[in-house]
Amino acid sequence: MVFPYIAISNENDMLENSLISGIIENCEHDLGVKNFSVHIGFSVPMILANMFFYDIPLVPLVSVMFAGHIDDIELVGSTLRNSWLTVTGITLMSSALISAIFSIIVSILWYYTKLVLILLHQEPQVAKLAAFYVKYLIPRLFTYGFI
Repeated sequence: MVFPYIAISNENDMLENSLISGIIENCEHDLGVKNFSVHIGFSVPMILANMFFYDIPLVPLVSVMFAGHIDDIELVGSTLRNSWLTVTGITLMSSALISAIFSIIVSILWYYTKLVLILLHQEPQVAKLAAFYVKYLIPRLFTYGFI
């Protein structure tokens, strides 16, 4: 931090000025450490989430590196395995989990169809019949989520 020129009249003023500048430098250092710890606090969970979501990226990388030292055909096979794992395994698992979560939410909404339709100013008899049909379609919602 740059301070404007201050005329110092005696040794006491010089000592006081150096103490103040030392305190300010320590405060700046503390703010830097605090800022760094805040950034680390935000970034570490994101780094860990990415590592665990993608099956720890070092595992496929290391397997491709070892296969590349053996032969070209092993390298191609290892790379194809990594692509196949990502497409079929991780993506399918993620979509199945999201589908299950939304199926639960929609099934709760479907269970209370009569109440929702009455709140939307539908005739009570029509709402009752619609709710009757929709309640029997709740299991179908879960099966379509995983097909």
